[in-house]
Amino acid sequence: TIVDQLNHGLELVVGLDQRLQFAALNLRAGDRAKSAMAYQAARNYYSQGLGLLPTSIWEREHDLAYALHLNAAEADSMCNEQASYQDRIGRLLQHVGPGPELTRVRIRQTIHLCQNSQMAQGLEVGRLGLIEAGIAIPPLDDVPALRRAFEAEIERFRARATEVRGELR
Repeated sequence: TIVDQLNHGLELVVGLDQRLQFAALNLRAGDRAKSAMAYQAARNYYSQGLGLLPTSIWEREHDLAYALHLNAAEADSMCNEQASYQDRIGRLLQHVGPGPELTRVRIRQTIHLCQNSQMAQGLEVGRLGLIEAGIAIPPLDDVPALRRAFEAEIERFRARATEVRGELR
């Protein structure tokens, strides 16, 4: 691709604005490769993009740094590159605050753990993500508390369904 050709000359790119443009191009190329399930190619593009970013990038171009790290972590996971995956997730957790970005990181972690047959750890990370999102979930080993929480949610759902049916009449 054209991005591959451009990547051959990256050592010549010295200006920060140009480096950011090339990083964004690698993000787009990685996204296209990922959508074609070419995870190794996607991983290469995301890695190239990350290699163009200075360490202080999170303050200046948070969205670009976040997108490259999260997508690279997904590609690492799909390519079974555990050390790189852990490093990228660690960096993400250092730089995201509460909210949708953190939730997406927790979802990525949960998927990774479950795909690697670490179901209990995946459930615990998923539970942590729900707690961080403001949804109280009892510890997974507290079956009576889980049952009570589940029944309370069912009741909330039924009450809301009744309310919506009333509004539709």
